[in-house]
Amino acid sequence: MKRVFLICLISLSAIIATGQDFSYLKEIDLQAASQVAEAKEAAMECCCYLTGVRYDKKDEQRQVATAYVKNWLEKTCGIQYKLEELFEDESELAGVYLVFYALNYLNHPAKTDVAIIQADALKGLIAYCSNSANKLKLSKELKVVEEMIEAGQLGDSITDLDLSSLTR
Repeated sequence: MKRVFLICLISLSAIIATGQDFSYLKEIDLQAASQVAEAKEAAMECCCYLTGVRYDKKDEQRQVATAYVKNWLEKTCGIQYKLEELFEDESELAGVYLVFYALNYLNHPAKTDVAIIQADALKGLIAYCSNSANKLKLSKELKVVEEMIEAGQLGDSITDLDLSSLTR
């Protein structure tokens, strides 16, 4: 009985270790109205994967999924999700923030204020980076955001666009 259990455990581990395959994302046309639901579902799958595994710069599936989420956000939201004051354009932290923004955008009801989604995305990013297993460190600006979260001032700062003072 122990051998059967061990064999099942090893088989399951091997299946999980092979991980996600996001090659199907290339087939989704983000412009086509007929594929809106499929694109949204794929974005959710990518976000769940990206927030559920530790950050690895060399993970090809992470790169594919992150690129898809960025493209999906651009087609769906325009540029309203960006907080240029906090991130360099192509930094790892910016990519993870966009993933958390997309996840919150998908989970919030339609017509939710952008500032609320941005605040929740920043909270998710801070929590993700605070987990040492994810091997991603907070920037100086995000440490200030973390203090704002702890003080309960983040929502007001985003609404008033006060975050620009962090880079000065």
